[in-house]
Amino acid sequence: MTPAEVLEMFAEVSNIDPRVPAAPTREIATAWARLLDDVPLAVAQDAVRDYYRSARYAKTHDRISTGDIVQFWESICDEARAENRRRMELVAIQEGLDGRAAIEAAKHKPIRRFADQFAVEQARKRARRDGLDPDEVAREVSRSRQAWREVPCSYCGAAVRQPCTVPGTQRELRKSPAHPVRMQAAAALRESA
Repeated sequence: MTPAEVLEMFAEVSNIDPRVPAAPTREIATAWARLLDDVPLAVAQDAVRDYYRSARYAKTHDRISTGDIVQFWESICDEARAENRRRMELVAIQEGLDGRAAIEAAKHKPIRRFADQFAVEQARKRARRDGLDPDEVAREVSRSRQAWREVPCSYCGAAVRQPCTVPGTQRELRKSPAHPVRMQAAAALRESA
């Protein structure tokens, strides 16, 4: 999430929990964004919904924390990895491959594609709920989530259309489609167009 997305999330949360400021300070938004940098906004919004509907909240009335959102995101990632492992096992069985090797490869496969699909599906659901065209909204969300491909990354040096990597390792990012600076550059490019 970016600081702007954190502000959007805080505005929604303040409608549910009046103890949460609708517009936190820039420092708070930046701190939350650093802690939630790999969490898509749609996932955070779902985490908020689930948290405030939970038995835990009904019992404690604690405000949501970054830890609650990260825990929700990690549970989704775990589900995606488990599904990936199941698919890899099936492929291994069908192709007569060593199942352990296939499962091991699945454990380390990036989940970025899953996060993109999840964000698009969440956008469709919200569009239906709000009476908008789900396909049009899904196309726009998909385009905006892929816009980072049109600019190079000044943080890791990735070229246009190349994935961002963890500096010094050349491993693709797993939890975020691109570094925040690249996404901000892509957003600025889209706004100027």
